[in-house]
Amino acid sequence: MTRDEILTAINDMIEGKGDLVGVLEWLPETSYTSFRDLALGYMIGGMKSLATSLISLGERRSLTDRDKIEIDTMIRERIPEIKERIERELHK
Repeated sequence: MTRDEILTAINDMIEGKGDLVGVLEWLPETSYTSFRDLALGYMIGGMKSLATSLISLGERRSLTDRDKIEIDTMIRERIPEIKERIERELHK
């Protein structure tokens, strides 16, 4: 598995390479109850999608159950940092 590439991609998202608030601003306010929760879901979904693509496209193989567990673990460990990124974006 391209663990280093996945970790690099996760780091890039946490470090703020992109406008998180701007990406989500177009959604009508009635679509969600908490912008923080929406942003957290967006980032986690993006990280999972990117990790999946790195494996399936980069290594040209299907994800195993072990791959999925490793990806989830890598992301879960970074949730406090993801939340910090969201707070930074909201207080710019």
